[in-house]
Amino acid sequence: MRPSLQALMKSIKNKTVFIVGGGPSAKNVDFGLLQNEIVICINDSYRDFPNATAIYWVDDTWGSENYDMLNQHSCQMKFTSRHSQHMSYERDSDPTTICNAAVLRRTGDVGYDPNPDCVMGNNSGVQMLNLIVNMKPKKIILIGYDMKKDGRVSHYHNMPRPPIGDYIYNAMFMPSIDGLAKGIVKSGVKVEIINANPESAVRCFKFGNYIDYIGL
Repeated sequence: MRPSLQALMKSIKNKTVFIVGGGPSAKNVDFGLLQNEIVICINDSYRDFPNATAIYWVDDTWGSENYDMLNQHSCQMKFTSRHSQHMSYERDSDPTTICNAAVLRRTGDVGYDPNPDCVMGNNSGVQMLNLIVNMKPKKIILIGYDMKKDGRVSHYHNMPRPPIGDYIYNAMFMPSIDGLAKGIVKSGVKVEIINANPESAVRCFKFGNYIDYIGL
């Protein structure tokens, strides 16, 4: 296994992991309670977690916009993805890109890829969940995985991001995360995944209160 993935697995194997996405329900979470937990940040949520275990993004433009802050962040484990046709692991055993982020191979939009070097999904939340499942944690707690807007708001933070349209959620993001969930079950992987927002459009994982999993 690549050094970057070895380091990530060592940090989270058989442990409880919190993945923080950007959905508006995250504003109801006390991030202070999570500062000493294993937290995986997706996109802008890294700003709220100076001790984040790992940071993940997909959009190259976002990476460029956040270049300085990502480089200054204490987190040493950063990941992104590229379509498989643009990657060759034969040339480099652990390829990296902007901000020294390890590059994973994206193998499709819908489904689950059990290869640790690879992820599936058409958005960063789904891809990161695929990656973390492959790192063999005990539990995964999803925060801000809403896949819908709260009124006109599609993000919990105040960064100037364009709102995500309902069509994107319904036609793209939801089929992707549902396909991942089905693929995980079909593969026989045993991992408990809990969605911390009972009002989420994501209904393929059981629901629970994030506070109940702190310190476990």
